[in-house]
Amino acid sequence: MGKIHWNYAILSHMAKLNGGPEVLVEKLINSGVIKGRKSMLPIVAGASAMSFLVGAVIRPYGDKLVHKLFNNKYTPEEIEDAKKELIEGIKEYDKTHPDESNKDQDTKVAILFK
Repeated sequence: MGKIHWNYAILSHMAKLNGGPEVLVEKLINSGVIKGRKSMLPIVAGASAMSFLVGAVIRPYGDKLVHKLFNNKYTPEEIEDAKKELIEGIKEYDKTHPDESNKDQDTKVAILFK
C-alpha cells in the first residue's frame, strides 16, 4: 500500500500546483484531447487534399461524363453530322426522282407531324 499512497501524494502535489484536483483533471483531459486533435491533423489534411485533387482532376471531364451517361448518347457533333447526311440524302433522292408522285406519303407525313 505504500506505493498507492505515494501516487496520490504526487497527484496531490500536481493538483496544488495546478489549482486543485478538478482543475488538474480537466487539464489532463484537455491535454489528451489536444494531443488527439494534433495526431488527427495530418490525416484530416491528407483526406482534404486528396478530395481536392480528385475533384480538380475529375471536374473537367465530369460535365462530359454526366452528359454522355445520363443525357444524350450522341455528341452534338454526331447529331449535326447525322442531320447533314439526312438532308443530303433527301436532296439527292429528289434530284434523281423528280417525276414520282408521293400523294399518299404526303398525307402520312402530314398526319405524323400534327
